[in-house]
Amino acid sequence: MLSPNLTVMEIKVNERIPYWLTNMIAAQNLQLIRVSKYCRGIEAAQDMPVVPWQQPLAESSRDVLASSFSTFSKLRAKVRAEKQK
Repeated sequence: MLSPNLTVMEIKVNERIPYWLTNMIAAQNLQLIRVSKYCRGIEAAQDMPVVPWQQPLAESSRDVLASSFSTFSKLRAKVRAEKQK
């Protein structure tokens, strides 16, 4: 993707690039190349194989919550174990 003799330097600013940075860039004869990560991703996705879309199986809210991480899952298991004794 990138030649081994090149380096990427990303500069993010809220307003304008500060003069000292503009001067440093000019002194090093750097090239400005704008790259959209979103557009690059779309371009890359166009070359990917098509996967048939499938309707996900409907789940009840109880099933979703039961399968998700819960800070109380260990406590719940402990309470159930105590009830079974």
